[in-house]
Amino acid sequence: MSEEFTEPVVVLHVGLFREADCWVRLLSPSKGVVTGFAFGGMRSRRRFCGCLDAVSKVQFRFQRSKRGEYLTLCEGALLDRFTGVRQRPGRLGMAVNCLKFVEAVQLGEHGAPEIFALLTQTLQLLDETPALEPVVPLFFRARVAFEHGYQPELDQCLLCGCDLEPGRNASFVLERGGLVCGACQGRAPGPLAALERGQWELLRRVLLAPPEQWPVFPERADQVVQATARLLDQYVQYHLGVQWDGNRFVRS
Repeated sequence: MSEEFTEPVVVLHVGLFREADCWVRLLSPSKGVVTGFAFGGMRSRRRFCGCLDAVSKVQFRFQRSKRGEYLTLCEGALLDRFTGVRQRPGRLGMAVNCLKFVEAVQLGEHGAPEIFALLTQTLQLLDETPALEPVVPLFFRARVAFEHGYQPELDQCLLCGCDLEPGRNASFVLERGGLVCGACQGRAPGPLAALERGQWELLRRVLLAPPEQWPVFPERADQVVQATARLLDQYVQYHLGVQWDGNRFVRS
């Protein structure tokens, strides 16, 4: 018998493959990024009303084919359309950037629950928060890398193990993913980036705090945020091998 199950997902991408049929790329909290097929979906308002649009959270009922070759979307119920995102082009652009990144990293079952929760929280942040920096998608990408196992050590020197304090001559090691103290900088592998106190605090927030707390920036916010964003962008590219190129993510 074919397997059936129901769960909430985030719709990442929708495309047509026949006049009324479509494929739906989605992020599942149990299976990661998968593709389902909504046969007759473009004609059936009763089964899929409002459910076949990207940047939506939907409860789908799935049926797996007897041989396990593909997933059929039987029906859906819209949970959140993130209307505040859709009404502002800048927010929609940031949301789509996050969705494209999730597609690009080819997420499997490992880490799927955490990244599903992270994506949902980030979409809520974009939907509800009045003022936001445009670096939110980059913070999201960094957090995905952290959830993939590339979590940097920010409290102790990678080489000698001494405790580090913010603003005390610490540098970030891109290759190893963490900090080294001033005494160890000469023998650290790869390029180094000196960290100011504000950058250290912001890195900790991106690493540990839920997305709703990301907009609370330190003093000298512009310089600190941009410097931290550049550092995180390099870190994600180095460890996940994915970079933004025009309007899509490509393998670097």
